[in-house]
Amino acid sequence: MFFNRSSFTYAPRSKPFVLALSSDTELSEIRIRPFLTALLGRGIIGGFQFADRKMTSMGWHKDFSFTHIWCHRNVSTAQIRFLRKHANVPIIYDIDDLMTAVPDFIKNRPRVVERVRWCLDHARAVTTSTDVLNSHLRKDVPPSTPVITLKNGHAGLELPTHLVPRKQIVWTSGDHPFITRDNPEFVSGLAGIANRHGYEVVMIGRFPPELGSLFMQWRHIQRLDFNSYRELLGYFAGAIGLAPLPSGLSPHNQRFFDAKSDIKLVDYLSSGILPVCTSTPPYANSELYIPELAGDDPAALLKKLEDCITDHAGWIERIRHHAGSLEQRRYSILSQALHVIFEAAKAGMTDRP
Repeated sequence: MFFNRSSFTYAPRSKPFVLALSSDTELSEIRIRPFLTALLGRGIIGGFQFADRKMTSMGWHKDFSFTHIWCHRNVSTAQIRFLRKHANVPIIYDIDDLMTAVPDFIKNRPRVVERVRWCLDHARAVTTSTDVLNSHLRKDVPPSTPVITLKNGHAGLELPTHLVPRKQIVWTSGDHPFITRDNPEFVSGLAGIANRHGYEVVMIGRFPPELGSLFMQWRHIQRLDFNSYRELLGYFAGAIGLAPLPSGLSPHNQRFFDAKSDIKLVDYLSSGILPVCTSTPPYANSELYIPELAGDDPAALLKKLEDCITDHAGWIERIRHHAGSLEQRRYSILSQALHVIFEAAKAGMTDRP
C-alpha cells in the first residue's frame, strides 16, 4: 500500500529498525530487500520499511520509527534532504557501480556525483557488490568507515533432478546491450550459430526489435521486475545463457565495467542455465566462473558458445559441481556480513563524531 503522506522518526532502541531509501524499485529488489528480509528472519533487525524517491512510504507502515538508514546509488533531492537532516543517524550506503568515475559516453551529472560523495563521506558503513569496486571505494571514504563486499545472491537453489538440454540461447540485459553497439557483427555471428544448430534465441530486456529478422527462431521478452525475471529464468533450465561484457576500452572506461558484478553468473547458474561469458574481471574473479565457457573477445565468445552447444548434455552434468559455490550465494549467508553493523549499534555505537 502507498501513502500520500508519511512520517519517519529516528528513535534509537535496543533492536535495529531500518528505513531503506529506494533509488530504483528494481535495483532495491536486488541489492536491499532480500538482505533485510534475511536479517529480519534471523532476528538481527526488528523490522524495515522502504521509502520512495519522494520519501513516501512503500509499504504498510505510514509512520515508521527507525534506528538506521540504508540508502542506495543516486539518491533523490527529497532523499538527500532527509539524509542531511539525519546525518547523525547510522547511515548505510550501497553502491554497486563505480559512480565516482563514470564512462565518457555516460553524461556526468555533477549533482549526482556530489550526492554520491556526500553519502560516502557520511555513511557509517558502505556496502558494494564486488571486491574490485570495494578497493576503488576505499580511496573515497574516511579511513574509519568499513566497506563491506555484499555480493549479489539468490533465495535458494533447487535444480531439477533430471536437468535436460534445452535448444535455447538466453541473453538478458538490464540496459541496451553494449556489445550490440560496439560489435554489431556479434549478433549476426550469433544468428549464424543459432540457425545452424536449430536453437531458439530468447532475448530478455532492452534489445532492438529489428534483431529478430536475423534468427529463424527468436523471442523477445521486454524488461521484467527482478522477481519475475528470476522466476522466468527457471523455465529455461537446461538452456545456454550469454553474458558478454565489453573489453578493450580506454583505461578509464574499462575500469567502470571491470568493477561490475557477476550477477549474470548468479542469475543463470541458480536457474540451471549454462553461462557462456566474457573473461572480463567481473566474471573471471568470481568463484562461479567456468573458464572453459569464457572467451576473451566477441569472436572467442561465439566460439565458446558453439563448443557448448556441441557438448550441451555434458556441460549440463558438469554445472552440478558448482552447487557448493552457489550455496554460499544464498541471501541468508551473504547477509551475515551485515551483522557487524547492527551488533556495533547494540554495543553502544552512537552518533558519528
